[in-house]
Amino acid sequence: MGYVCELDLAIVMRISGGGIHTKTGREKVLFRELLRWIEAAKGTQQSLSAPISLTLLSEGCTLHKIACQTLKKHHRPDVIRPIASGVRGLPESVTAGLGIGCLNLSAIHPTEMFSPTALALPELPDAEFVLYSRDFSDATKLRTCASFSQILVLTLDQVSGRMSCDEYPLRKNEAV
Repeated sequence: MGYVCELDLAIVMRISGGGIHTKTGREKVLFRELLRWIEAAKGTQQSLSAPISLTLLSEGCTLHKIACQTLKKHHRPDVIRPIASGVRGLPESVTAGLGIGCLNLSAIHPTEMFSPTALALPELPDAEFVLYSRDFSDATKLRTCASFSQILVLTLDQVSGRMSCDEYPLRKNEAV
């Protein structure tokens, strides 16, 4: 027998403008972030003629799918090296020099990672973080979800020290 689970709230990352997003009134875009290719400050010693060595999360991860689809669309061969075991593991794998990663800006260690400009990788789409609710038609739940989303965005800004998209340098010898 199948298991059915109903959630009151869920926060998901999706690609901005990608696919069909039905406007049901049950979702609120919390914020958008740029996605970037990143490599360790010490580099990954990759050649333009060799397949791009990637370190990613599991195949079900949106970032994994986007990285692979983007490279495939631009006819850039890749090889997936270690697959990080979790969200914290991916930046650590990149910082250790195990491969190129694909991350949203707030997940990047700005002093330990750089944009691999020498590899001329294709541009990645933006990500958006969306709050889904079981029922936004109820006025009390709507206010609760709106308050929750404001608190969440403020908390993320304070905890991560997120910078605006314009504040992130993108050249090789500058921190991302």
